[in-house]
Amino acid sequence: MIKTSAENFKPAALEKNIQLVCDFQADGTLQITADYSRIKQVIFNILSNAVKYTEHGSVKISVDNKDCVEVSITDTGIGISKTDLPHVFERFYRCDKSRKRGGSGVGLTIAAAIIAAHNGTITVESSEFSGSTFRIRL
Repeated sequence: MIKTSAENFKPAALEKNIQLVCDFQADGTLQITADYSRIKQVIFNILSNAVKYTEHGSVKISVDNKDCVEVSITDTGIGISKTDLPHVFERFYRCDKSRKRGGSGVGLTIAAAIIAAHNGTITVESSEFSGSTFRIRL
């Protein structure tokens, strides 16, 4: 599902000169029970933001399953400021106050709710102008 999601973003990534990389370390020995369409929605929301806020860089999707299933999406985009970082999962919160890039400010809120409903966690690490890494653990 993650590979298919990544494939769907290849045209947009190519248009913006973004290298889209998939790195799957998962060996299939750890499996989870989850709502396929909802987890796909989470991956879509985060990939969409990664491509939207990156120019001439890269977006890397990693999957590992050492003690849980962990999906990391790392971009080299504009990043999130220290001021905005604590609020990115809040409903209607927008880091891009000018609204130049579209969106309603609910994508990450929905992603966080879906992951919480699956008893998982979603976190973000970011530095302004250095990109972001979102980690989903199920």
